[in-house]
Amino acid sequence: MLNRTVSTPFLASVIAHDPRVAEIVRSAGDLAGGKLPRPVLVSRASLDPEELASSDLVVLDLSTTGPASMEIMMDTVGSAPHVPILALVAPGDPDLASRALVAGAGAVVRFDASAPSAPTVVGDAIREFLGSIQKLPRDVHIHPRGPLASSHPDLFGTYTRRYAREVLARSDRHRGIREHTSELHQLIGDLTAIDAAPVDLSDLHMVALRALCRDTSTAGQRRLVHDARVVLVESMGLMAGQYRERCLYGRRLGGADDGELA
Repeated sequence: MLNRTVSTPFLASVIAHDPRVAEIVRSAGDLAGGKLPRPVLVSRASLDPEELASSDLVVLDLSTTGPASMEIMMDTVGSAPHVPILALVAPGDPDLASRALVAGAGAVVRFDASAPSAPTVVGDAIREFLGSIQKLPRDVHIHPRGPLASSHPDLFGTYTRRYAREVLARSDRHRGIREHTSELHQLIGDLTAIDAAPVDLSDLHMVALRALCRDTSTAGQRRLVHDARVVLVESMGLMAGQYRERCLYGRRLGGADDGELA
């Protein structure tokens, strides 16, 4: 079920290595109620960050790119991390679908370019994807999936700002602008105290990064993407460690001995 009907034209960048796929996606955009520009056939080395940054979404074809798919995905996210990405993957590659989502795709569509229904399938996916994108302040597009964002939006906003400050401070420290005392342990402690899940942490990361990159140069975006990934990896490790400690503490209270805890 669509959250809203897309009634205004949208601008999309199409990244496809197969002219047939690019034409299918352009037809799909017309079916979805928008206007896609002339198909953009690019190599991984010729991504245009300026063009991507001005788009409402990026339709990224990974159905014909083989082993290079994840490199293309990461390059696209790094070029315009604040732009929603709809990835097309081959039906027989379930691992690529999950990896694309982890890497930053907002949605994934299983896509067979040889199927007669291909334009309709992609058109429906574009329409649904656009309909699910929520508008946050400063026109930041985001599609959070975790319970924290949906059930406690005010709290989610507070934690997002704290996470963003940590990313900015990390970036400033790497550039030698200032020293910073990390508050990441405290932030993750507060999140685990309210039983936040890893998907909530991923939402915080995505919203904060897109907001930080909104009015930033291409070089600045790449630096922020790198620093934010480091913060995310550290955050996931801290969260896992704190939940493990809580579990062990609970088992200790329940009477488990050292051998059982080991």
